[in-house]
Amino acid sequence: MKKAESFLPFAGIPETVSRSADANENVCSKWIYGPKTDLIIGCGAWSVPLLLLTLYGTANFPQTVITIFYALALFFNYPHYMATIYRVFRTKEEIAKYKIFTVHITLLIALLVVLSHFSTYLLAFVFTLYLTWSPFHYTGQNFGIGLMFARRNGVETNLKTRRALYISFLMPYLMFFLAFHSGTASDDYVISLGIPTKIAMYLWTAALAVFAFSSIYSFREFIKQTSVSAMTAPLVILSTQIVWFVVPTGMMFFTNAGILQNPATIAVLAVMHSAQYIWITTYYARREKVNEQSENTAQIGWKFSAYFGVLFVGGIALFLPVPWIASRILRLDFGTSFLIITALVNLHHFILDGAIWKLRDGRIASLLLNTKKENTVADSPNFVWKWFSGSSFSARFVKIAAVFTLLLMALIDQAKFVYSAKGNDEAHLRSASQINPFDASLKFKLALISEEKGNISEAQNLLAEAVAINPAFRQAQDSLARLLIKTGRYEEALKHYQKMFQHLKPDANSLINYGVLAAQFDREDEAVKAWQDALKLDNNQPNAHFYLGEMLSKRKNFDEAVKHYEQFLVQSGNSQNTSKSAPAMILQAAQSLGFAYSQKGNYEKSQTVFSNALKLAENIDDAETTAELWINLAETDIAAGKNAQAVADFQRALSLTQKKSNSGGNAEHWLKLGKFLKTLTIDSRFVYACFLKAEIELLKDESGETKTLSDAVKNEIAEADKTFDLEKRKAVKSKLDEVLKEVLSFKL
Repeated sequence: MKKAESFLPFAGIPETVSRSADANENVCSKWIYGPKTDLIIGCGAWSVPLLLLTLYGTANFPQTVITIFYALALFFNYPHYMATIYRVFRTKEEIAKYKIFTVHITLLIALLVVLSHFSTYLLAFVFTLYLTWSPFHYTGQNFGIGLMFARRNGVETNLKTRRALYISFLMPYLMFFLAFHSGTASDDYVISLGIPTKIAMYLWTAALAVFAFSSIYSFREFIKQTSVSAMTAPLVILSTQIVWFVVPTGMMFFTNAGILQNPATIAVLAVMHSAQYIWITTYYARREKVNEQSENTAQIGWKFSAYFGVLFVGGIALFLPVPWIASRILRLDFGTSFLIITALVNLHHFILDGAIWKLRDGRIASLLLNTKKENTVADSPNFVWKWFSGSSFSARFVKIAAVFTLLLMALIDQAKFVYSAKGNDEAHLRSASQINPFDASLKFKLALISEEKGNISEAQNLLAEAVAINPAFRQAQDSLARLLIKTGRYEEALKHYQKMFQHLKPDANSLINYGVLAAQFDREDEAVKAWQDALKLDNNQPNAHFYLGEMLSKRKNFDEAVKHYEQFLVQSGNSQNTSKSAPAMILQAAQSLGFAYSQKGNYEKSQTVFSNALKLAENIDDAETTAELWINLAETDIAAGKNAQAVADFQRALSLTQKKSNSGGNAEHWLKLGKFLKTLTIDSRFVYACFLKAEIELLKDESGETKTLSDAVKNEIAEADKTFDLEKRKAVKSKLDEVLKEVLSFKL
């Protein structure tokens, strides 16, 4: 009686395989384990429901989802890498056959593991290569499975149809490549080619057209030889390629939906790919074991549990020991070390995989395609594997000790991750930090909690620890600089940025902050260079334009200052700009721009700028700035020879300042009006009254920062005392309020 096929992964794999049972397999069998398992796992028919479930879980239970995927890595991701190691390194013949990969490439990867711990730029290159190559690796596997099922279903391919099918699978990868390398990268460990988004979109559309044409052509040729139903598996695996790459990249380009940027999406794709890989390698290992037995062997010693056990424990050995040793013993950052191992183990896997899985290899074709080629001579295990798999006391002791150590390490690693995944739970984060104190991300999370609780000192200490563990941790570096600035430790913040730039490529925001700090310590050239460098990285940085405008105005370079002020105002008014500026800063920039225009002699533009700024100041009910802008307009009118308009502008400004608390500002405005009126043929009482009012306003000021202004007022009053007779001075002083009312209402 035929056993019903299970939907569970690998449930269709027999625990013990007999040669007689395998020999009775139909050599023309269309399936590996059966249609359900092969279509769901092997061809990825579960992609849509798993992706939808993942996206739903991420939106509602993000911590639970990421914890589940980290645990799934133990059972899928890690073992699937070990499957390649097991396949290549188990026999000395395989090692010798692929020596360039098993020896030389392996040594190179080991060297890169060491060097990447000490070079952020090398790590960025390695990690980018890993992210770029991964989908290509997935694509190659999907293509191989599609071609395998086509041939198992009776398709005879030629070079033209194989190439057409390959292009069908390659185009979705090209779409991913365009999406991944378009624009600028936001991660320090990712190096983007910076393909302009519009060009990438056009190329994506062209790739879609090529994909459609090659798919239709290749499957039309295949169906001619067989039938549509016979092509079920190849069609499903092609649809998986669409779901994995075409749909997410299309949504990214045309709807701004960042599905591929979601870590959970990447995780579920990796799990599905890993399950697919174990599905095919398990079949291959079983068939290979059968192939190694003599014709008279009735029962062979291959068990799925034993095989998967090797992959499970071996997978742990590939990923966990190095990060834990690097962090606990060498005191390097655990997260960075784990990232290095993930990237380089993957790259090693990609390289080996590309070398060993070729259907044109007669032996592989005979096992995967179930052809009738004669069995090849069995390979002999290499010495290390032979001893390790033996039954001697020393081998058994080493195996038991190794398995126990690795399982314990995996358990501890999972516990640490579960604790650290709860980002807002201080107790859990501290527990994770106790398990491994050399994890910069944990220090960073604890620092954020301390800052939120108001414990700034502890937050700074934790951030300093995070930076010491991983100097390339930008978030920790930025946060520490921000806290130093927040607490007024500007010199420390300046030095911090200098050290930070030794480990990280400066970003626009850091350069802007560095420039502001440098300007405070009169390091103007450094400040200007920092702001200019920030604009080279991202010209859409309004604050950098503002600070450059201020510095250039200070240096009397009004032509260049005007350009930067105008850019600041344009970008600040752009509704799509995420770097919004405060209204006060916009008003200050407008005032400075108007002043710069007036210094250039362009009074018309100066008045236009001040008038527009007045509307904004009045809209936000900023009486003080409104008054200052009227004064600005008055000064511009004076320079343009519009004396009557200047008087009216002064009157508007001073009428607003009657109720202001900024007495120093009022005093300056009255002084300016008095000095202006002194140049005109005007009632001398008005001039004297303005100076007296300025003196009164200064007496109200308690800031102690108006000595220069006070001296100017005293000088003007002293000079007026010499020209005014005593009776007139007494009359103005006795009726000062009435005279001031006249000053604010007369017309020139």
